[in-house]
Amino acid sequence: MVDIKADSRAHFHKRMTEIYLVMEGEGEIELDGTRYPVKPMTAEEAALRLSGESDQFLVFRDADTSRLSVLYKRKDGNYGLIAP
Repeated sequence: MVDIKADSRAHFHKRMTEIYLVMEGEGEIELDGTRYPVKPMTAEEAALRLSGESDQFLVFRDADTSRLSVLYKRKDGNYGLIAP
């Protein structure tokens, strides 16, 4: 496990060679130049937050399990949850 320095800069690879996980507290993930905050919340809180945004998905740390989860909007208007 490696601590990521605050002055780390974004960089790109042709193949995925690095994976960063926020193990505790809050952080952010950058995808295609857009930064998404990752912070602890329940799936219900994530659904409330996502319902008020134009984004199609939300990455969050599950407050109950401390694991990273993804909530996404489905084409039928409901939400899907990807959780390990």
